[in-house]
Amino acid sequence: MTQEVITDITAGDKHYVDILAEVKIKGEDGCVLLHIEPQAYRQADFARRMFIYFSRLYEKHQKRVLPIAVFAHDSKAEETNRHEVEFPFLKVLQFEFYKIQLNRLPWRQYINSNNPVAAASLSKMDYSPQNSNPRRCKGLWN
Repeated sequence: MTQEVITDITAGDKHYVDILAEVKIKGEDGCVLLHIEPQAYRQADFARRMFIYFSRLYEKHQKRVLPIAVFAHDSKAEETNRHEVEFPFLKVLQFEFYKIQLNRLPWRQYINSNNPVAAASLSKMDYSPQNSNPRRCKGLWN
C-alpha cells in the first residue's frame, strides 16, 4: 500500500498519497491506516489537502486514519498542522494532523541514534555553525 489512488469525485482527477500502510498500534485493537505525506516545499493550502486526503481515505476504507506530514523544506517558518472551517458563530470543522518539521528538530538529539530514518534526516534538521564542535572531528582526518 505504498501509493493509494484517491479520486476527486467533483473533477474526476486522481491523486496519489505518498505513503499509506495498514498498521497495528500497540495496546489497541484492530488496525489503522497510517498516511505519511512528505512535503519538500511550502504550500499555502497543504493543511486543506491533508484534510481532503484524510476524508477520502476514511470514506473509502472505513478505518481510522493517522495522518502525518513530514516537512523537509528549508523555510524556518512554522508549518500549521490544522485545517478549520468556521463561521463567526460556529466552528464546523477542526482537523489536525501529526507534524514533523525537520528543520525545527535539534540535530544533537538524533546524532547518536541507531534509527536509520533519523540518520537520513539529519541533513534537514536545525543546525547552526555555533552549535558544532570542530575539535570533536579533528582526529578523524589527521
